[in-house]
Amino acid sequence: MVVECMNGVLGKVIAIGTASAFIYHLLGGLRHLVMDMGHWEELQSGDLSAKVVIALWIVLTIVVGVILI
Repeated sequence: MVVECMNGVLGKVIAIGTASAFIYHLLGGLRHLVMDMGHWEELQSGDLSAKVVIALWIVLTIVVGVILI
């Protein structure tokens, strides 16, 4: 039953969405750890690091989506 659900479209959308949320949380957490160490605290570098995290999140979500499909 569960295998059938996960092989369907809805199961794959849920799996990709869950993986996407985990990836974003992980990347954001790593960014904040670096900020806690005193780096990327200025407005310009903080803005750039946020954009890099979002770009990496999108790329890694696409990679996970391709792997799961």
